[in-house]
Amino acid sequence: MLNPETNVETPYEEVWRSLPASFTERFGVSWILRSKDQKTFLGRVGGCFLALKGGNEDPVGAKGFCARRETWDDKQGCWTLNYDAGDSENLSTLPSMRKATDFTWEERSKEGDVVEAFGQECVVCALENIN
Repeated sequence: MLNPETNVETPYEEVWRSLPASFTERFGVSWILRSKDQKTFLGRVGGCFLALKGGNEDPVGAKGFCARRETWDDKQGCWTLNYDAGDSENLSTLPSMRKATDFTWEERSKEGDVVEAFGQECVVCALENIN
C-alpha cells in the first residue's frame, strides 16, 4: 500500500496499542447496547461515546449508514461532538450523549437485559464497571 508519509509503496503494517480510558471516575460503567431492530449499536467507555447505525438493505449495505463520536469535555462539563458521518437523514435519528439524561439502567442491568435508553428499547450486549 502507498505510505502517505513517503509516497512509496510499502508492505502494510497494522499497529495496535492500549490507551487508557478517560474520565472513568465520572463514567465508571462501560457498555455496549444494540437496538431491538439490530440496526443501531451504542457504546461508551469512560468519556468516549460511539454510535453506529446500519444502512438499508442494498447490495453494498452502505445506503443509510451513519456514525457519531462524542467525548466528555471536563472543562465545559458536557459531551461534545467530535464528528458525524454518513447518511444525513439517519444522523438525525442517531442517539447522542448530549441529549441523554437517564442512565439509571446502568446500575441495575446485566448482559442480555432489555433497557429503555436514549428513548428506545435496547439490548445490553456488554456491561462492565471500570472503576
